[in-house]
Amino acid sequence: MNVRSYPRDLRRFYIENTEVASPYPTIRGIQARHIRTVLHLKAGDSIILFDGTGSQYRATIRETLQDCVRVQIEEKLHPITESPLKVTIGQGIIKYKKMDWVIQKATELGITAIIPFISSRTIPMWKEDKRAKKIERWRSIALESLKQCGRAVPPHIENIIHFDQILKRPEASCLKIILWENAARDRLPDVLKSHSDTKKIFALIGPEGGFTEEEVRKASMHKFIPVKMGDRLLRAETAAMAFMSIVQYQLGDLR
Repeated sequence: MNVRSYPRDLRRFYIENTEVASPYPTIRGIQARHIRTVLHLKAGDSIILFDGTGSQYRATIRETLQDCVRVQIEEKLHPITESPLKVTIGQGIIKYKKMDWVIQKATELGITAIIPFISSRTIPMWKEDKRAKKIERWRSIALESLKQCGRAVPPHIENIIHFDQILKRPEASCLKIILWENAARDRLPDVLKSHSDTKKIFALIGPEGGFTEEEVRKASMHKFIPVKMGDRLLRAETAAMAFMSIVQYQLGDLR
């Protein structure tokens, strides 16, 4: 197969990695119905496939059936759509569909992983069965966002954990940050400038109401740096997007 960047005007679809080696890989389920009944694509049309491991392919539709679409892979593509900066956000769970929005936009902005957590000011307190459904939904949202933005590797969305657990997660080599509106002196751009050679960032962003002083104290004991974004108080979902935009601009690929 030839290897080159992909044409941006073609529709993108996820395919299981195990399907790639098949002579005629098959797209099933909702995506197949979308191809057939919404986009009205037909045999001979070109599409882009990505398998979630970083590989992408240009493919030609061979046939559209009632329950699936069969394609033929024409070439492997090699777009550079992943940021060199690895960013993990620990996001305090926020209510309603705001968490969905954070997942979607963080994916577009190149997030590597998202760890939802429960802290003392978390409002939604779901039972285990609902938590599992939420994780499944968030992973689906990330995958849909991946199609739109051109990335080939989905962010890793972990199961919901508690605040004390998330403090122990980052590697020692990470730049560890906790966003806190009452941080005395450190502002995010200044902290990033003083760590300009870092390749991994692990940031904690609180739920509605932010973090308590005790939580910030615990985070500081685990080498998290309390930083503020500026002098305005941002909503939790706005803080996540502002944070991602700033770090990708200063240290990543938003330039």
